[in-house]
Amino acid sequence: MIAASVLHDFANRQEFHEGLRWGVALAAVSVVAGVICTSVFRKPAPIAGLVVTIAFASAVTPARAVSIDGFGRTGLPSNVGHGLVYLGIAGLVVGLLMMWQRALVLVGLVVTIPGAVLLTQKSGLPNEHWVAPLVVLTTVVGGTLVADFDRRHRRRGWGPVMFAVTVVGMYFTVPDTEVALVLLGASLPLVLLGWPVPLTSIGAVGAYPAVGALAWTAAYEGLGRPSAIVAGVACLGLFVVEPVTRILLGFKRTIFDMLPRRWWLAIPVAVGHLVLVFVAARVAGLRQDVGQATLIVVAELVSAVAVLWAIQAEALPQPRRRSVPR
Repeated sequence: MIAASVLHDFANRQEFHEGLRWGVALAAVSVVAGVICTSVFRKPAPIAGLVVTIAFASAVTPARAVSIDGFGRTGLPSNVGHGLVYLGIAGLVVGLLMMWQRALVLVGLVVTIPGAVLLTQKSGLPNEHWVAPLVVLTTVVGGTLVADFDRRHRRRGWGPVMFAVTVVGMYFTVPDTEVALVLLGASLPLVLLGWPVPLTSIGAVGAYPAVGALAWTAAYEGLGRPSAIVAGVACLGLFVVEPVTRILLGFKRTIFDMLPRRWWLAIPVAVGHLVLVFVAARVAGLRQDVGQATLIVVAELVSAVAVLWAIQAEALPQPRRRSVPR
């Protein structure tokens, strides 16, 4: 009954309808691009992140004109729009460099900073001193981790599905939901772009603006409960945990890389991601104290890294001991 009530609540909101309308329209075009790309290049089209960003930015104007205060009727704040465009261009540069050398994804930690900073300038964010740095850090580091995760698992279609789950979690933790509903509607069609047939991946060109849109929305909508801002960006969940585990522990690949390419494997992966999202959104995000929320998020992510490491250690073949001649 509770789930039905929640679904009924946002399904009847104009903000959600506008985001969904743009998301479905752009997803339909993306299906064509995905079919062509998978047929010709044998890999999904790296455009899902760009699709959700364009759908979000396009849908905010008519939705906000009715119900979102403080913006007028002209669309996203200009700095947010310019920041998302910059992040898309920077992501394109990073994507091209990754085609030459995969490690060059780290370039994204530098070239995306100006675009991330733009998202925090005169864009309606709360005045707390830590909010703007968190949005920048999430966009730059989170975008890089999402781009890295998506590159290694793009043929499995996990990225678009997981990003939609992330946005759902962010929506359920922020106290204000007008803009979040637009992003939710724009993101849900991504599920069909990644599963059951992986036609698109998030792509580096879309990872940074999509994460930037998520971070800005979480910060803007979290004005009434700052702990929700921390929890909202922590809904990136497995996007962060898997690359961090691989990098910190020096793995060339994780257990996810070892899984066969089966369409149904997206379900347990999405469920694992959903667990992390739920803890962030409904446990940390409902705290009134930012410190408590941060502690819960950090403990959750550290625990997830430890669990993934333990699974990894168990799954890796153990070296055989040499027999000592008598």
